[in-house]
Amino acid sequence: MATLLGHARVSKTDGSHVRDLQCDALAQAGFDTENIYEDAASGRKDNRPRLAGLPERAPG
Repeated sequence: MATLLGHARVSKTDGSHVRDLQCDALAQAGFDTENIYEDAASGRKDNRPRLAGLPERAPG
């Protein structure tokens, strides 16, 4: 069975937005919480370090 990798992102880093609902939805969809990666970055920016690292973490 393939490993599911999830990504949750909010656009504000000031704490006014949280990723909890996204992470909860991913977990309920079958994603292991250890395989959910989170970023706080604007949607206008391409620099999302956790998302960019996902292919490196994917097995095989």
